[in-house]
Amino acid sequence: MPADTKTQEMVDKIYADYGDLIVGNEDHMSIVFSLLSLKVLNSSNKPDISANNKKLILENYPSATLEDIKSRGLDEKGLSTLLIVLNQVLSIAIDYSPLTNAKADQDKDLSTGQQSRAQEIATNAHASIKELGYSSFGSATTMVYSGLMMATIDGVSQFHLYRTIIEAMAQIPKFHQELTPRKAPSDSEMINVLCKQMGISKATAKKYLASFKQSIEK
Repeated sequence: MPADTKTQEMVDKIYADYGDLIVGNEDHMSIVFSLLSLKVLNSSNKPDISANNKKLILENYPSATLEDIKSRGLDEKGLSTLLIVLNQVLSIAIDYSPLTNAKADQDKDLSTGQQSRAQEIATNAHASIKELGYSSFGSATTMVYSGLMMATIDGVSQFHLYRTIIEAMAQIPKFHQELTPRKAPSDSEMINVLCKQMGISKATAKKYLASFKQSIEK
């Protein structure tokens, strides 16, 4: 999908403005612009540098300084935005490269008619790893790494494996939106909703709620 006109015009202008630096120095400048994306988002999405958050960041990257954290860290919105943007850029690169074409393998897999069975096996494997005492994160990580390693041994190209990871990344927000359990609203939240939607007093809303709960218990 092409960029919208305004975005593409800005890309073209920036490329033209920095053309002298880019030509002959493309690899380095691609790194520069990647870090610039991080800096831009950091400017409006500063991280919460509480003592506990700093501890968690240092567990990720022990060499990080406080200045590093302030200038490179992001809040939740900033991190989500950056991951989505980077994934979109990677997806474009994947789409426009013949090295990532896996249609023959995809057609072969679909022709087996075993998609449900394959998903069942993968789901059972996840559950089996958790039974060993692993966290869900550890189970998912083990399955991803094992799958990538075994596929490499079987001769799958690195670019096909990159495609798998990039396309999986794009599904993560959707999974969290559709599959994350939602906390049931509290009584006070439900009462406020009833008051707003029905135009009734809190006392009347409490009676409605109590009546509703009794009907469920019967």
